[in-house]
Amino acid sequence: MLGNLKGPNYSDYFNALDKIGKLGGWSNDQLLHITQLKMEGTARRFYESPLKNNNELSYGVLKQKMISHFKDEESFAASFASFSSAQQYEHESVRIFLFVYRVW
Repeated sequence: MLGNLKGPNYSDYFNALDKIGKLGGWSNDQLLHITQLKMEGTARRFYESPLKNNNELSYGVLKQKMISHFKDEESFAASFASFSSAQQYEHESVRIFLFVYRVW
């Protein structure tokens, strides 16, 4: 089942939609319309910006814009989760700890 496109889940959404579309023989126009219907939250707000009024908007363009817009958000979340669980060992200097987790 294809879930909704919420923004940060762009990778899972587009992977699933591309596979379903290929199996179903859907055109890029059909993929675009499905994506427009399945958007919610931050993805919907991003789409409601000038993207929606672009007459030449294709599925490929929308997909690329969504990926580039939400890519940084996902990497920040992953980095924050990794850093939040990090522990500095007794024998480790602050400099080494920062280097290992690339905090600076």
